[in-house]
Amino acid sequence: MTLPSGKFPARSLAEETFRSTLWNHAGKLLEYGALYATSIFIARGLGVEHNGEFAALVSLSQLLLVAASFGLETSLNKFIPELEKSTGIEQTRYLFRRVVLLRILLYLVIAFIGLILYSTIKIESLSSLESYLFLLFLYTGLRAIAPLFSILLTAQLKTALSSRINVLTRLIELGGVLFLASTGMSISGVIMLFIGASSFQIGSYGLLSSVNLIGGERPVSIHPLVTFGGIFWVNTIVDFFLGRQGDVLFLRALLTSPAHASLYDVAYSVTQLAPLQPFRGLAEKKMTG
Repeated sequence: MTLPSGKFPARSLAEETFRSTLWNHAGKLLEYGALYATSIFIARGLGVEHNGEFAALVSLSQLLLVAASFGLETSLNKFIPELEKSTGIEQTRYLFRRVVLLRILLYLVIAFIGLILYSTIKIESLSSLESYLFLLFLYTGLRAIAPLFSILLTAQLKTALSSRINVLTRLIELGGVLFLASTGMSISGVIMLFIGASSFQIGSYGLLSSVNLIGGERPVSIHPLVTFGGIFWVNTIVDFFLGRQGDVLFLRALLTSPAHASLYDVAYSVTQLAPLQPFRGLAEKKMTG
């Protein structure tokens, strides 16, 4: 039931918000658990040296994502609820289509600049990663799009749908890693698995939330969204270089052996997850394994 203005009654909105919060929390816990288990089997399947290379590739991917993000997820989460309260889905479609296009254009520009810098600077310690660059750019491009769908559904209080898709994607990744671990794991194989899982994730979002893509639209200014996102974007870049991914990237770039980056990545995972009671046993298993 909705009011003539299109707004939810206070009680219904409170119930929707509470239900959405529960789904979001449960989904995140399951996602983190599956991601952590996946990292365990990748680390064991690849070994210390190759896992260091893989961790460096993931850090490079994250750097590209941060550089091309421009805070668009945060902006969508802020502005979409405000739009749908007053005008409904038409302006959401208009805004979301252009945000996806902007993200793709930004990513292509950042990837091109990254290739130029990589070929110009020529860091010797990272030369072993060159054979994976195409797969890395493809995987990162898919990773750049998926969060936009997820945050859109979150802003619409449809976290049950986004949580199911995200958890299923993580389980597909975990199952694929277990299969690779039993048949022979390689860095390129793991990245190709993640490319397939990300393609499934985006396809599921597009199919199950097609109402946000298909239909009429009503123009709305995108400038407030870009301005707000740009401010948040600066904080995200600083956080990258002060956080885990920046550390892994620097360790791999400055040291000749990838083992140091691998050990740091594993140790950081343990320190992040160990305080969580449901996963403490997994953390201890990883430390002793």
